[in-house]
Amino acid sequence: MKRTICIVDDDQDLRDVISSALDYEGLKSISFETPLKFEEYLKNTKHEDWPCLVLIDYFMPEMDGITFINYFREKYKDHQGKIAFALSTAHQLNETNILPDGVVLLQKPYDLDVLIDHARKFATA
Repeated sequence: MKRTICIVDDDQDLRDVISSALDYEGLKSISFETPLKFEEYLKNTKHEDWPCLVLIDYFMPEMDGITFINYFREKYKDHQGKIAFALSTAHQLNETNILPDGVVLLQKPYDLDVLIDHARKFATA
């Protein structure tokens, strides 16, 4: 069974491109423009139907990706390890100093093959 991949990015065009690429590869995706809209989705979804992977943008107006990942991990401690996170950004980041444990950094512009391979690992697990 293929599980859902969520895309959280304030750029509608980018969400559409990623979603189309994942869908073309047979991977199920849902996109959200803000972390809080993504969290609202989680609140209204059974835990067993939660996504396997969240691709979240670092810089967004409402809350940045790292802040949301840390918030999620604190608030949903009982669900640690059930959702993987990949942080995306066009800015250069020092991975060792900024990324929470277990979070993969995907640099924009994306190599769609790398993104799809990464998504496929989680969606078919």
